[in-house]
Amino acid sequence: MVHIKTKLIFSALVVNCLALQAQKLPKTQQAGIYAIRPITIDGKALELNNTFQAFNPATDCFYTLSNDNVNLYLSVQARLGEIVNKVILGGISFSIREKGDKKTAGDLKVTFPIMSGESRAGVANFLARKVNQKRDSALKTIYVKDLNSMFQSAARNIGLKTATSQNVESISIYNDQGIKAAAQIDSQLYYTYELSIPLDSIRNYIAANGVLSYSIKINAPDDKPQGTRSGAPPPPVMIATMSDTDFWAQYTIVSKR
Repeated sequence: MVHIKTKLIFSALVVNCLALQAQKLPKTQQAGIYAIRPITIDGKALELNNTFQAFNPATDCFYTLSNDNVNLYLSVQARLGEIVNKVILGGISFSIREKGDKKTAGDLKVTFPIMSGESRAGVANFLARKVNQKRDSALKTIYVKDLNSMFQSAARNIGLKTATSQNVESISIYNDQGIKAAAQIDSQLYYTYELSIPLDSIRNYIAANGVLSYSIKINAPDDKPQGTRSGAPPPPVMIATMSDTDFWAQYTIVSKR
């Protein structure tokens, strides 16, 4: 009974700490940021010093958008365990509407990670074991580096849909379109996702005043994942994390001064 009570107190402290940090930030980013140096897409957010421009309560994620003269960059961090699990199972989609107008039909959507059902289940189970071990030191040690190695071996594809395409195309993380995506889980079990998109490839989506309309969506877990699944099923997901959550906002491309 004491052990269970300790877990509940620990969980409450984590949620309260997250709430305090989130209260200091706007729900959506308020201004464009010029990246003084190119952001390395590795899932570490070192260039941001692990700080973010906004916390959106609809998605329960921190995020920052920035750009230089070459790329648009997105960094997203999920800290709540249920949301990290949801991201692994469903991925994050970043969408841009043509000419900055979210009412326009055509859009660009990039989704990461794209994994088979078996791979998603494997990573989710391994993460659950790490979460349990973090709470109970008597359990067998699960190393974060091994968790990331498993995830990175599975997360080799990006989902891409353009205004002219009818279906989502799966492209390699080593693609010839210049789109880069990566994610890692750190020692606190926070999930950090980074994306870069060449500005030249999205000129048609940027209005004359430099504004683009974007959406960040945390996708619901796929009820019918593709591929065969072996071993134990993924851990149960809270009802609150079983549906898509997203928001729309605007970002203004910043020029180097």
